[in-house]
Amino acid sequence: MQKQYKNMIKIGVIGLKRSGTGEIKKIKKSGGFQITGIFDPDFIYAKKVSSQLSVPFYESPDDLIAQCDAIIFSLPADNHFNLLIQTLKCSKHLLIKNPLSISLESANELVKLTREANVVVQLGNTERMNPAFKASLKYIKNPVFIDIQRYSKPGKYINEKELILDLLFKDIDIVTSLYRSNIKKVNAIGVSIGGEKVDIVNARLEFDNGSVAMLTLNSVSLSDTLKVQLYQKGEYITIDFIKKQAIIVRLKEGQDKVSQTIENQFQQEFFLERPKIISVNQDIEELALFRDSIRNKRNLVVGIEEGFITLSIALQIIDKINVHENPFALRR
Repeated sequence: MQKQYKNMIKIGVIGLKRSGTGEIKKIKKSGGFQITGIFDPDFIYAKKVSSQLSVPFYESPDDLIAQCDAIIFSLPADNHFNLLIQTLKCSKHLLIKNPLSISLESANELVKLTREANVVVQLGNTERMNPAFKASLKYIKNPVFIDIQRYSKPGKYINEKELILDLLFKDIDIVTSLYRSNIKKVNAIGVSIGGEKVDIVNARLEFDNGSVAMLTLNSVSLSDTLKVQLYQKGEYITIDFIKKQAIIVRLKEGQDKVSQTIENQFQQEFFLERPKIISVNQDIEELALFRDSIRNKRNLVVGIEEGFITLSIALQIIDKINVHENPFALRR
């Protein structure tokens, strides 16, 4: 039975093409929201969704913003930045679902307006809601090395900037949420195997606390994979985000290091622990956190200031990748 809320949050959806009718259905399931209306530049499509799901359609995004407490924003941030500004100037809470494809100057303006308006601005990253990741958090203490490997099927990315800001952005966010340390150095290379644009990216992030993260993104894989390995004193943790599984491999008490020879390696004793995974709908969980952040008047996950840090790292990675005429050449 869905929890009943006394004060419903009036919410509007700007941009429908990314998730279609799915977003509206999930808002209804998450509870605590009253859907005020929807807007999309494609009026024909928006009216179709409006009719199918019995939600009001607004021809003017400004009119919709004025009638809401909060907005879910799913339009490209760079092309519709003025609407983000308008939403914050009207002191409305924001959940930005699309990649934050804007400059640091624009992102800094969003941070400033968020503080002035005293509202919640949450960036969408459902990977943070992955049940295997959440179940592993209590085991993650002080990782010194994080290795993230993301393989995805070919997508409609025009260039490496789109690719990095859509996919690698999420992985950078995971890393910065765990390290909580300033970035010291960024190195990155890109590889093209199928044309003029980058298909594979590898980035190395070094932090002030001495920790290192290695991020690999392959956008021409036959299947989707997202695996994270975290190494800390005496143990390592493997998280499979697709299969929603996790395992902690811990050295037996009294052992200081893993044997280096192959013969002794298999004689080394480990404790293996598999955290209990509680299945959740990650999209609904993200909406619930947005709702609770509004009610608690503070960001519970992925706020705009965290997003600013993640964006700055992503843009540094993009800067490290130069375009060469040879599509098979490494881009440094």
